[in-house]
Amino acid sequence: MASKRPSQSNPAETIGGIDDLLTLIFLFLPARPLIRFQLVCKRWRSLISDERFSHLHSRLHRRLRTRNRLSFILRASLPEFYYFNHVARTFRQISIGFDYPKILQSCNGLLLMECRNTPFGWKKYYVCNPTNKNIRCLAYDNKKKDVISGMCLAFDPLKSPHYKVVCVKGKEDSIFEYVLEVYDSRNHAWSSFGAPFTALPNTQFCNGIYMNDGIYWIKPRAKSCFLDLEKGSVETLPTIKFPRRKAGESHKNFVIESNGHIHCVSLYLHAKMKSVYVFELFEDNSCWVETFRAELNLISAAFPEMSDAEVNVLSIVRGDMELDAVLLLHFNNKIVSYRFWDGEFGLVFDLRTRGFARQHLLQFDRNHVFQVVESMAPV
Repeated sequence: MASKRPSQSNPAETIGGIDDLLTLIFLFLPARPLIRFQLVCKRWRSLISDERFSHLHSRLHRRLRTRNRLSFILRASLPEFYYFNHVARTFRQISIGFDYPKILQSCNGLLLMECRNTPFGWKKYYVCNPTNKNIRCLAYDNKKKDVISGMCLAFDPLKSPHYKVVCVKGKEDSIFEYVLEVYDSRNHAWSSFGAPFTALPNTQFCNGIYMNDGIYWIKPRAKSCFLDLEKGSVETLPTIKFPRRKAGESHKNFVIESNGHIHCVSLYLHAKMKSVYVFELFEDNSCWVETFRAELNLISAAFPEMSDAEVNVLSIVRGDMELDAVLLLHFNNKIVSYRFWDGEFGLVFDLRTRGFARQHLLQFDRNHVFQVVESMAPV
């Protein structure tokens, strides 16, 4: 009688049959391939779409994040939206999926959106994940008597798998007093938060930045505020001491967060001299310090059209080391990068190659540039 040969299993089948091992492999994969892997079979879809897996994946990749994975969503004035990565030199149009959409903020893979169904319709607020296309309506009861001064998203998967949305409202009977309401994704409900506080009537609570368990509203030439989300208190931030502007020189400021640092990028433009100063807010909110300074004349010499065109700062990209910082400039259909530590610069993208040329005009305003990372975070 012939002896039976022991059955040999395929290693791939063995791995595929162990859920824990398969989940571990999935955890280290980027988010976008995982979206496609959900179509392989029901079992893979079940593992990847599990909320606990989404939280673990978001937490792990928040730790592993590098500047190479940082991308941007750019909103043109049309409005149209574009995906842009300066390292891969990727630039393509994308669909946001709403009627009359407006991105208010990007925060660790999630977007806070303000949308209308008509150009002048009622505003509705959403949190969405542009990677996995998950969307949640915040169901905010926006009555006419409510004066919404701003909304801001607070989310960091290293601290919590849940996010909060802070709404700042002006009180009906006072132009100086404001109240706070917070949406918590734990129970998907709004509630009052903290005590009413006072601020100048022209204080703006848009373009908030979430960092250090709080929200920053930075206005370089006005009063800036910080909301402590643990204490529920609003504090005033120190002012920035800018260099004096010379005769005939224009001056623009850009507030940018990158890799856990809040910057104010100050651009000085003159026919004979172009320079940039980068200030950084200390982590304890005690003061602003000058971190970088650079002369941009070599860039304008390489791109003569820069002298006659309007110039904007799209972003500053910080790496794990301070010297890795890269400045992204936008002017006259071009996006140019500048590296602070050695002064190296170069053309990243010419928008004319995509039929997107507008002579001497800026396609993208700084307030319509949003840093994004791929994430599996649920909403």
